[in-house]
Amino acid sequence: MDTESHPRRPTRRTARGVGRLRPTALLAAVFLGGFLVAMLFPIYWIIVSSVKTRIDTLALPPVWLFAPTLEAYHRVFIDEHYGRYFVNTAVIAAATTLISLAVGSMAAYVLDRFRSASAT
Repeated sequence: MDTESHPRRPTRRTARGVGRLRPTALLAAVFLGGFLVAMLFPIYWIIVSSVKTRIDTLALPPVWLFAPTLEAYHRVFIDEHYGRYFVNTAVIAAATTLISLAVGSMAAYVLDRFRSASAT
């Protein structure tokens, strides 16, 4: 049969459901939105607390309207010598990584070269 002589009819699409959100999709969106808020709120709280004064940070009930300050950043980076602590941590992390890489490489070589009796 020749397909050119009988063109295929376009399928009908109903307007039902177009632009409407199904209840399960709405429930999923509400759940995911709540989950997102619950996961991001601690990050928000840390950032906001970093620009509050110590009194505003420890106030009960929490202070929502405050004058932001960079006093805590000044105290950490200038007064407390944070750079020195950061360099110490970076050196320890790099040394630990290099030692683990060396030991792990040697262990991988041994495991690859010397097959056990159960591997045959």
